[in-house]
Amino acid sequence: MEKLLEIMPLLYLDLGAIIIFCTFLVFLRKRSEKIKKRCLYGICCINLLFLIINDFYLYQDGANLLTLMPLQLCNIAVFLVPTAIILNKRPILDFVFYISAPGALGALIVPSSDFLGSTFSLKTISFFTFHFGIAAITFLLVGWGMYKPALTIKKAFKLSIGIFALAIVMHLLNLGLEKEFHVEANYFFTIIKYSAPRNPLFQLFSKIIPYNLFYLLPLLLVVYAYMLIIYGLSRLKLKCIK
Repeated sequence: MEKLLEIMPLLYLDLGAIIIFCTFLVFLRKRSEKIKKRCLYGICCINLLFLIINDFYLYQDGANLLTLMPLQLCNIAVFLVPTAIILNKRPILDFVFYISAPGALGALIVPSSDFLGSTFSLKTISFFTFHFGIAAITFLLVGWGMYKPALTIKKAFKLSIGIFALAIVMHLLNLGLEKEFHVEANYFFTIIKYSAPRNPLFQLFSKIIPYNLFYLLPLLLVVYAYMLIIYGLSRLKLKCIK
């Protein structure tokens, strides 16, 4: 109950962000693709700005520069999203939609304790803004018809293998940075002792699978559930059109 009360103030930010998102979605729906892309690029710039601001606050709080490289999933997405828009390549768009977007939303639904208790501080707002921006751009692409999800079992398998392979690379990097530079690197949150104390979801997973990296496997089930919801909504839309 105490944890819930800590998260509740973030609903003010959620509500404001949803209103802004719906405004963009509705009022720019009939505008040209050129204008829509300008809007998306503008949000991308805002995401980058607030990522830098957030890292600045984390550095002020004592984080080592080696732990602030843009290698977390959502930090990567800040650069990957505009790349996906520019190149318009389906594999990149699929990764952004099925992996980056739910990852960003998950970070907002179950935020780290670092961002609780100070809802309207610039540190929390910057964290909230670029995470919501990642998801907002992705769903605007869908809402404006600039990207149409087309999920298959093969694609779901490739995406899950890809994200876990990336997590393995980041885990090895974490171990290397800790061994060589004695810093608490935790890219992709693969180290339980750094993740669990700050996030109740990671704490729960670590009790189920008490092994670094592998304790994140239940997250794949969350991703699959998200994929099934998207697939179901897509099928429902097709039936309604028919």
